[in-house]
Amino acid sequence: MTGAISGILLGMLDSAVLGLVARHMFVDGVELMFAILGTVLMCAMAGAVISGPGWAVESVVMRLRPQTRPFVLTFFLAPLWTALFWLLSSGPSIAQFPLRLPIVLFTGFLSGAAWGWIIVRGSMVSRPVYRRLMALLCCVVALAMVGIDFVVLVRLYPPFHLALTVLAACLLIFSGLLGWPTRFSDRGSVRAAALVLVFVVAGGFSLGRIGQTQNIRFVICDKTATAVEVMLPVSLLVGGDLEMADESSTTESESHKQVAMARHSLKRPGATVLLITVDAMRYDRLQPGNVSDTAVAPTMNALATQSVVFERAYTPVPHTCYALASLMTGKYIRPLFYLPGVDFNQQTWPEIMADAGYVTGGFYSGSVYYVDPVKFRPLQQKNYGFTHAQVDYIELAGPKVTQTIAFLDKTRKRGIPQFAWVHLFDPHAPYRKTCTRFGTSAEQRYDCEIFNADQEIQRLLAYVEIHYPDAIIIATADHGEEFMDHGGMYHTTTLYDEQVRVPLMMRIPGVEPSRVTAPVSLVDIAGTLMSIVDIPPPAALQSQNMSDLILGRDDGQWAAYARLSRTRMVVFDNHKLIWDKATHLFQLYDLLADPGERISIAEQRPRVLRRLKRKLKDFEKSHLVMEQRPPQSTTLQPASLP
Repeated sequence: MTGAISGILLGMLDSAVLGLVARHMFVDGVELMFAILGTVLMCAMAGAVISGPGWAVESVVMRLRPQTRPFVLTFFLAPLWTALFWLLSSGPSIAQFPLRLPIVLFTGFLSGAAWGWIIVRGSMVSRPVYRRLMALLCCVVALAMVGIDFVVLVRLYPPFHLALTVLAACLLIFSGLLGWPTRFSDRGSVRAAALVLVFVVAGGFSLGRIGQTQNIRFVICDKTATAVEVMLPVSLLVGGDLEMADESSTTESESHKQVAMARHSLKRPGATVLLITVDAMRYDRLQPGNVSDTAVAPTMNALATQSVVFERAYTPVPHTCYALASLMTGKYIRPLFYLPGVDFNQQTWPEIMADAGYVTGGFYSGSVYYVDPVKFRPLQQKNYGFTHAQVDYIELAGPKVTQTIAFLDKTRKRGIPQFAWVHLFDPHAPYRKTCTRFGTSAEQRYDCEIFNADQEIQRLLAYVEIHYPDAIIIATADHGEEFMDHGGMYHTTTLYDEQVRVPLMMRIPGVEPSRVTAPVSLVDIAGTLMSIVDIPPPAALQSQNMSDLILGRDDGQWAAYARLSRTRMVVFDNHKLIWDKATHLFQLYDLLADPGERISIAEQRPRVLRRLKRKLKDFEKSHLVMEQRPPQSTTLQPASLP
């Protein structure tokens, strides 16, 4: 009974969050009320179930002498605490600590012994005031753990959150035993058992019904602290992969049409190329034409009025290391790194340009190799294949722009084409406290750092305008940045637009400025640029040629893809599908009607869901196929993906 009540309390906390914070994510009030009631019942059931082993242990321990009870409890509790500490230390950095196992074993045994002593001493305290103070302390600590669960490492490290949930439930159960030590009478025990059975049956029924939904299950998994742990096993059993029944309405091929290369009017053989990337710049910070004092990026806004602007460009991964590696190789690097037998020393766009007679220079921070150093070491050792590179840990835009200008100035007298890339790291967190042009909040300091980078871009473009007026200029970002748009901060956690959608523009001399609304990827830049400067790309390049889009020809079949460790995304037409591979959850958003991605319509539009699932499935299967293509060069077609 104590376990069920503890579960109800945790369920009520989750329900409060659903009602106060996540109500906008439900289709209507009926969905919201069903989710709230189901959450409470599921948590009550879980509390009753997990307290069962505790009741069995208590039955054994209470028959022993008081002197031996702490030792027996230590025997039962030490493995539990060890498992919890192992889960709490499962983050990628701390998990690599060489002494993790002995420390976890020692602290687990010590905590089990201490907890066993506390339980025995607490049960022997006769004064109600002391017992209630101990119960209150347990409740406070449990609530603190729930609060940590809600706000710390949101959407990261599920084992960490599972450990916090189990600890909070155990503390609440123990506080109930301390605060309510009176045993039921025989009749009361029967009534309590019947009530617990009702909770278990009702919770199981709610769990089954919610497990058959998409949106309710997603909101519970995304926004709750306790119910998500109850929901996860059901999500794994429910299924929901990318398989689907073939239907006559969806058998039409949706691959890009095999069309000829872009017309000669787009060819610029031997043109100088300047690629500018701004770290973590959100797509909505680009406002073409806005050069006012309040603009975050006035220089880039002015450049956009002279460029082809891709209004729906996406990063393949909202993480600098993988995004830039994908940009430099023209491939979706993250899935490739997990395929058997794939060489980590991937050929890069700068290498191909150099082989074609370009002198290439890259100017960026060494921080871009921070994650997965073994996989990125081949790219790091060859500096992405640039013939000239300055890689340091200077994270201010000014020195990087100065290095780029020096490279262009030194090599322009040689009379050979140049390709220069500069990555401006300024807007990456943590943001400088002294950057207060727009205010002192984290988001305002972030905007200030974009502004500072933009000012240095103005200096770079002023030099290019004088010495390279016919240069092709590409400006973009590696990923976006979240500021509580979906309850989190920064990046690498979700595939919502604030993290994966980026600004992208290309100024090509002789090409009229325009706006492209088709979804494209950073991966597509390499193949497009090589097509424009007339360099044959390798056959394994996953980059799609955007030349037709630049010339205003859109066949309506373009799609953009992104992924994290457990989630996948495809944007096609005006819809976005996000698939959580771990929980088999699908989120479908109409980006025109719901640009903030607030309400999933996966159940309301099954035909669109099937179509995007098929696209995502085909894309998931394409990586190894592309990598196994013969190495000879080929004419790049807009339909480079199978």
